[in-house]
Amino acid sequence: MLSTLGYRFSDLGLLVSLDSGYAKTKNHMKPAVTAPAAAAAKPAYDEKRYFVSPGFQYELMEDTNVYGNFKYERTSVNQGKKTHEQAVLFGVDHKLHKQVLTYIEGAYARTRTNDKGETEKTGKEKSVGVGLRVYF
Repeated sequence: MLSTLGYRFSDLGLLVSLDSGYAKTKNHMKPAVTAPAAAAAKPAYDEKRYFVSPGFQYELMEDTNVYGNFKYERTSVNQGKKTHEQAVLFGVDHKLHKQVLTYIEGAYARTRTNDKGETEKTGKEKSVGVGLRVYF
């Protein structure tokens, strides 16, 4: 299930949005990693996912926007594994032509994983993107 809610404040040039979603998978099977037929697939498990992502877009000039969003995602498996991800993204785009858009954006994400009976693991990811979008 996915839901989106947004509102544009025309006089301010501001758009705010909120996205959220929920998914539930039952009897999810992971295939065996090794090729021999003797190796069995891992047992089936149930998985639940939930995310929420507020965002904004602000019009600086007629053809230039600043945008950003935050994402919080939680995943849990009935075997005791839980994952929490928090990410933030900010960017600027500029419309060169009605069908051509340039952008630069940066993102930072942190993921915490708790396995039942193991120590907590934290992963961090930083990224920068530059691009040109052409609409047909």
